[in-house]
Amino acid sequence: MARCLATLALITVLSVHLPAVERSWDGGAGTILWGDADNWNPNGPPSAGDTLVFPAVSTGTTTNNNLGGLSLASIRIATSSWLLVGSAVTITGSIIGTGSGGFPGSAIALPITLPAGSAVQITASNAGTLFGLTGVISGPGGLRKTGPGMIGLIRANDYDGATTVEAGMLVVAGDGQLGNNVVGTTVQSGAALILEGAYIHEPLTLNGSGAGGFGALSAYNRAGVDESSVSTGSITLVGTVMVTARSASAPSSADPSRLGIIGALGGSGRLVFDAINNRHGLVLGGNAVNIHSGGTEVRGGYLLLTKTDPVDIAIPGELTIGGGAGSPLVVVYQPHQIVDNAAISIAAGGGLLLDGGDERIGSLAGAGDVALLDHELTIGGIQSTTFSGRIRADWRDPSSLEAHTGGRLTKRGSGTFTWTGGAGSRFDGGIHVNDGVLRLDAIVPDLTILVLGGTFAGTGHVDRLIAWAGTVDPGPIGAIGTLHCAQFSLVGDDPRLRVDLGATTSDRIIVDAPGSADGAVDLGASLIPIAHGTLAPAGYLIIDNDGSDAVNGIFPGWSAAMSTTAGDGNDVRIIPVATARFTTAAATTAEGATATMTVALNRAITAEASVSWLPIGISATAGADFPATGGSLSFTAGGSLTQNVSLTITDDAMPEPAETLTVDLDTTSDGLAIAAPSRVLVTIPASDGGTGGGGGSGSGSGGGGGGGCGAGSAIAMMLVASVLLVQGLMGRRR
Repeated sequence: MARCLATLALITVLSVHLPAVERSWDGGAGTILWGDADNWNPNGPPSAGDTLVFPAVSTGTTTNNNLGGLSLASIRIATSSWLLVGSAVTITGSIIGTGSGGFPGSAIALPITLPAGSAVQITASNAGTLFGLTGVISGPGGLRKTGPGMIGLIRANDYDGATTVEAGMLVVAGDGQLGNNVVGTTVQSGAALILEGAYIHEPLTLNGSGAGGFGALSAYNRAGVDESSVSTGSITLVGTVMVTARSASAPSSADPSRLGIIGALGGSGRLVFDAINNRHGLVLGGNAVNIHSGGTEVRGGYLLLTKTDPVDIAIPGELTIGGGAGSPLVVVYQPHQIVDNAAISIAAGGGLLLDGGDERIGSLAGAGDVALLDHELTIGGIQSTTFSGRIRADWRDPSSLEAHTGGRLTKRGSGTFTWTGGAGSRFDGGIHVNDGVLRLDAIVPDLTILVLGGTFAGTGHVDRLIAWAGTVDPGPIGAIGTLHCAQFSLVGDDPRLRVDLGATTSDRIIVDAPGSADGAVDLGASLIPIAHGTLAPAGYLIIDNDGSDAVNGIFPGWSAAMSTTAGDGNDVRIIPVATARFTTAAATTAEGATATMTVALNRAITAEASVSWLPIGISATAGADFPATGGSLSFTAGGSLTQNVSLTITDDAMPEPAETLTVDLDTTSDGLAIAAPSRVLVTIPASDGGTGGGGGSGSGSGGGGGGGCGAGSAIAMMLVASVLLVQGLMGRRR
């Protein structure tokens, strides 16, 4: 009896201290129970530290862990059709799937415990490997997903450790969770976290472009219904991060997949979203402010911006729409979703849709589409960009009964926005120009332009062009060009028309609504001509008004050099006016001598003109020291460009100190204006009486000499200021 007890004790000790072994399921006992020794090779039930292997089988096989408190080093399972059920196990090392099999693959439905300090490795060894951990995973440890294949989690797991997706794809489906919501999950470059109708709440750190055709974070619709997945925790972007939405169905199916990001996006990375078509989308919502600094890009699908508060920015920086094959569309579903200084670029095929309110951006570039609906898009940055796409009131065909017709584009900020597209564009709210430059080189025949500040320029075709303030500048800035409109009005608070003048041509506005009451031209602005070289004597047709529509008003100060009945009877032509000026501003002439001062024209004239002159005493006395009356000089067409003013100084018998007077150009006839210097200061040296000495003359091109023109030359002086002096101020700003 004692020997039997000793033998039993030895067997017990040996069994307790047996080394961990690798046991492979062969089902030799003919049951599904793990506790039946003959089901394993080598025979014997699994014990602590063992590795269990479930090899490839041709048909579905279920096994049941009927052993309590079992702790294993690892489980290796061929991903064909195994189902492991039963009591919980603790895994200290790894769970590895091998081989390849179709969906749904094998499933480990056992509850799994992760011990403290562990990061249990779950591995899908091959690209075709697929299995699921369908039991609840708990314990203080964490998970590491490795290998190129796919592993799925479908239960509300509550393990406390971190989750790291190092390679391949980790799927969270249904109510599946990634453990404790506080610790967080990291997706490394070359890996993907896939949400299949799942809601997850932990913070995420995302790297890279994903794996297996899925982005680093992806929504996936396998169910064949309209399905959404949501991440509510904060997300940190590292580098360029791809996010996707996909469906198991064909691209044309009605089974859309949506990914909602409710938490804040942060980090220095760039968010890139892509989908096969715009039935699949990404929603940036919630009330947390996104602060990622690397920009946002939509290559395919749609991006829906639904932040609930105007201060909760969804797009905190640059936004690029396009570059992929999925007809990318960004929908602004609440007002003020984009930071005010954002640079937006829309490639051909891409679009921006204002579906929930007004929006302000920094700049707009590219060749895509903008749909305003009934909202206002303000471009307000300092950047200068060109946009060649369409801007419309509605995304749909304008003939649709549901189509919107309103919407407004407003230009603010100091930058230049150039719009060169326009075919098919229409929005009834028009364009308001408040600051900077808006250059339109597009044909938008139903568009109204209202200039309230800044500059409107270009070679476009619009309906009505109305300036209350600011500047209208046909053509490119600083170059000659033509604008077309059906109505042109310069009214309100000092609007300006700037025209560039060349040797033979000039800027021009063609008002081409013949016979229409809306085709009238209303003038009342400051005209700012900028000369580029020699001016054409015949003048410039600056407003070509088709048909019989009237020209109302004038350019202030231009009545003598403007015709509103030029061309076919109702056009506006400006005519450069020749100027007369002294060639010197000072002269010295002794008593008894004659002062000679030359008056010169700036160019030849086409009709006879005259200029009068008048001497005015300062310390010298008119009628005593010099004649009290002046005279007039006549210039003939094609004749000399110079004439002389002669003024004889009286020879006094009494000694006198030095005295002064001026000779002023006073008035002109039509077709001639006065330019500076229009006054000569004449000095009479001191005299001791007796016969005067030799004659005096002008002193050359002395300085000084003010205006002094009479009231009759006021208009001419304004002409000089507006037209001719600009020759010396070429390139001056408006």
